[in-house]
Amino acid sequence: MGVLKILSSKNSCKNIKNYLEKNDRAEKETVLNIDNPKKWAFEMQATKIAWDKKDGVQFYQIIDSYEREENKEHYNTRDVHAAGVLKAKMFSDLGYQVVVVTHNDTNHIHNHIIINSVNAESGKKLRISKAKGEQYKDDAVDIYARDIKKMNDEICKELGLHTLSESKKIKDQRTRSRGKQPESRKTDEIYAEEKGKSYKAHMRNNLQQIWEDKDILTQTDFEKKIKQHGLSIARRTGTGTITYQDQYGHKVRAKNLGAFNQNDIDKLLTQNQQQRKNEMERIREEERRRALERARNYNRSRGMSR
Repeated sequence: MGVLKILSSKNSCKNIKNYLEKNDRAEKETVLNIDNPKKWAFEMQATKIAWDKKDGVQFYQIIDSYEREENKEHYNTRDVHAAGVLKAKMFSDLGYQVVVVTHNDTNHIHNHIIINSVNAESGKKLRISKAKGEQYKDDAVDIYARDIKKMNDEICKELGLHTLSESKKIKDQRTRSRGKQPESRKTDEIYAEEKGKSYKAHMRNNLQQIWEDKDILTQTDFEKKIKQHGLSIARRTGTGTITYQDQYGHKVRAKNLGAFNQNDIDKLLTQNQQQRKNEMERIREEERRRALERARNYNRSRGMSR
C-alpha cells in the first residue's frame, strides 16, 4: 500500500546524506544532474553558493513507501527504486539536482527522494505547495502537490503499483474487516497525513536529522540547532520529559515523536563529545608521528652530511 509524503527542510544536505547512508542501509542510490555520486551533498551546496542562495529551505524530501505486507506479494527493492527514479525525473528534467535512496530496513520498502532547493541550471528556487496561492517572483518555480500526486499515480499504474487512492481503499477494507471504522484522513493526498499529524511528521523528520549532526556538543548547541529548524522546547519536566513546539504553535511530547527526551539528548551530547575527543586525539597522535618522522629525517640528513 503506497503512501507519499513531502517535507521541506532547512537542515543541510550533508546531514540528510549522513542519515540516509548511515550503517550502509541504502539498498539502492541513484543521482540525477550530479557529477560525483559520492559527493552529491557537496554538489548541491555548491549550487546554492554559486547562485548565492544559501538561506531558507535547503532541500525537499519526498518519502515514497510501500507496506511490507504488500511488498511480500508484489514489490521488491528494484521496482520501488525504479518508481522513485521516474518520479524524481519530474524535477531533474527541470534542472534540479535529485538523489533517490531506497531503504528496506523497516516494515516497508521506501524511497527518499531528495531535491535541491536551487536549480543548477537557472538558479531558480523551488517551492512545493499544497495548492495554488501567491506566486513567487521570476526567480522561483512553483510545483503543486496535486500535480505530483497525478504524476505519482501515472507512474504507479505504469509499473503495476497501487496508486494512492487504491492504497487508501485497501487500508479501509482491512480496517473494516477488523470491525473498526476507517479513519477520516486523506491518506491518498500528497502529504499523506491528517492535519493533526502532518506537523508531527515534519517535527520528527527534523529531529532525526538533527540527531545526525556531530557538531552538537552542548545543550546550547542543541537548542540553537532546533531553533534553526523552527522548533523549541516548550516544556521540560523534572524527570526530563520534553514537549517540543514548532513555529506555528503546535506542541508535541517527545514520546510521540521518538526518542528525543532529555536523557536521549544527554546521550547524544556524550556520544558527540567522545567522538570529538577521539578525533582530536587521533589528530594529535598523527601530529606527533609526523614530528618524530621529521626529526628522524633531520638526524639522518645530518649524519649523511658528516
